[in-house]
Amino acid sequence: MSNLTFVLSDETLNSYGFIVKTKGIYLERFKANPVMLYMHERESGVIGRWDNIRIEDGKLLADALFDESDPLGLKIKTKVEGGFIRSVSIGISDVVKETVKGVETVVQCVLNEVSIVDIPSNQNSVKLFKKGGKCVYSLSALDAQEVDLRSELIDLLELDKNVDDNTILETIKNFLKSLRKAENKTEMALRLGLADKAHERMLRTMEQHDPREFDLYIDERRKEQEQAIVTLVDKAIEKTKIIHYDRAIYEEIGRELGFPVLRKLLATLPTAKKPMDMIDGGQAYGLRAGWGLDEYRKFAPEELASNPELYRLLLKKEGKSEDGFTLEWYRKNDPDYLLNNPDIYERLLEKQNNTNT
Repeated sequence: MSNLTFVLSDETLNSYGFIVKTKGIYLERFKANPVMLYMHERESGVIGRWDNIRIEDGKLLADALFDESDPLGLKIKTKVEGGFIRSVSIGISDVVKETVKGVETVVQCVLNEVSIVDIPSNQNSVKLFKKGGKCVYSLSALDAQEVDLRSELIDLLELDKNVDDNTILETIKNFLKSLRKAENKTEMALRLGLADKAHERMLRTMEQHDPREFDLYIDERRKEQEQAIVTLVDKAIEKTKIIHYDRAIYEEIGRELGFPVLRKLLATLPTAKKPMDMIDGGQAYGLRAGWGLDEYRKFAPEELASNPELYRLLLKKEGKSEDGFTLEWYRKNDPDYLLNNPDIYERLLEKQNNTNT
């Protein structure tokens, strides 16, 4: 098989401008798996192996044994034996370089594979491999900062250094899901009153491009709103709108539905009455002590409807007169009162008709 012996490498200057020292080539890894590729393309598969690997006169030699069961291996073997292809190229990594007599020189390296090539840089054509398998041609390219994607992801996601790949992938999936929910989270913040509508665009931008900062911002607003909710409930208790036993319920409403909803709810609640206000002994001239026209309309409309004198008394108490309200006014501002007091409605309607005629 002497005709299939190749010089894998020697110490002549190649077309890339550097020399590979033969004694500095680490061969043990390659000898354990002496694969032969075509044009350094792993995707094309192994087309053979190298046997009888040795160093003679400062040159690295080996004999080619092609895999004839592989179509590409058989094809390349035919071309080599026919003299159409005569060149090889070594693929090396873990390079240590020095400048020797003004020439860049690889003084140490690891041999990974040897390929049959169509056009070498010379008889010792070289393919340089960086960590991760990336190929370069110049020694200077080896100095370029190599980005370790896995390490970069771990740092960006703030994961433990010893995390496994499945956890990295799961964290990325969750992150992408959170991005897809960005609009809902922004709308939730607006609905709960954690931010003003005027800040919507800012919130959406922050949510999409800096979700961590968005969460911090919302957390701060939640803390502020929590204090506002407590203060609002305190005032409601002070005004006897609610009793202190119900504090937790209203605070929960504020947290779940938002400060604006709680504020509206408490504003609609009447001031709680003392027990004496709710019994006959608290009545004076037919009035429930402390009750005005609004309380009667809300809590005892039937009593108001059945007692015209009471209605007029309440109007007088509030500095108003029945004649001061037109039918149109009631229709716009207090239609329920007209519904519950048909006699008053008829009187006002008759008055309006007489005025129109």
